[in-house]
Amino acid sequence: RIEAIDMDDVSYEQFDLGCDELGESAGFLVEGIEEMEAMYVDGSLAGVELPNTVDLKITNTTPPIKGATAAAQLKAATLETGVEVQVPPYLVTGERVRVDTRDGHFVERVRE
Repeated sequence: RIEAIDMDDVSYEQFDLGCDELGESAGFLVEGIEEMEAMYVDGSLAGVELPNTVDLKITNTTPPIKGATAAAQLKAATLETGVEVQVPPYLVTGERVRVDTRDGHFVERVRE
């Protein structure tokens, strides 16, 4: 179960958000995420807006494809939140990638 806590910037009241409330956004939620906004109407969650991109760790993917180029093809990768995205074939398990939260596509490799 994924849970997030959102805080009202004025009253500092905190709200618990679970998978049911977050929908597909839950796949991009990681601890310490900033710039997340939740809109409440009459005490009920009306919507959640995440930052445009988040950095996530690849937890499972196939080994790199020898001789593959970034533009030639993509392969599936499971990220730390359980969401699956298509990534370039040279990426390996353990690397961090930047993912667009609006449509779930790979943006770039994150160098640390």
